[in-house]
Amino acid sequence: VAPGNWYLRILVEGKSTHCGNRPLAIRPGGPGDEVGVNALEKGVKIVAALQELETQWGLTKSHPHFAPGFFTLLPGVFYSDPGLPIPFYFANRAQIEYSIWYPPQQEAHEVAEEIEDYVLTACRLDPWLREHPPRFEWVNNWPPMDTPWEHPIVQTMVRAHELAAGVSIPPPSHEHPVNFGAASDGSFLEDEGVPAICFGPGNIRLAHCKDEHVELDEIVASARSLAACV
Repeated sequence: VAPGNWYLRILVEGKSTHCGNRPLAIRPGGPGDEVGVNALEKGVKIVAALQELETQWGLTKSHPHFAPGFFTLLPGVFYSDPGLPIPFYFANRAQIEYSIWYPPQQEAHEVAEEIEDYVLTACRLDPWLREHPPRFEWVNNWPPMDTPWEHPIVQTMVRAHELAAGVSIPPPSHEHPVNFGAASDGSFLEDEGVPAICFGPGNIRLAHCKDEHVELDEIVASARSLAACV
């Protein structure tokens, strides 16, 4: 079982002006948005809104193979400037990029619609964002995979691992989640009607980080388990 993943880009419009005009743009009695709008600060509001949605997802989105709170919205990129990499002008643009994990049982378009509706609802509380709503670019979707625990290919792997490594894999539960918490090519096999599983050595917490490594004993145990499936 693996979650679905959306790569989302959000584009925010601002209005550039010199930093000396900031009091006119933000203080009571000034012209406000007529003078300038800092896209960076408007983008921060959108990030804050999606952090609230992420907190809600911890309660509303679940799957028996995943620990509670797995499904998240990661703001991985935030870029903003006025056309120059200096802090002396209001930024007239902001770009925020997200990696979004969603449950296998949900359709990708449902997740996209939920996120857009939530952000646009929050934007209606801000006069500038209400009139200049952000643009959403759904860059890429990596579909989930959800081969049932009872499927023969899964149970074959479970029995083989127990035979080869002497370690039993309990049925999935919130206390003992059994999933691949990342994307894999198994999603595309499953879309073509080919059942697939993810199995191998290593700890996902060490993936793509400094000192990434795999225990040698785990490599041996995995090789023996795969051989026992034949």
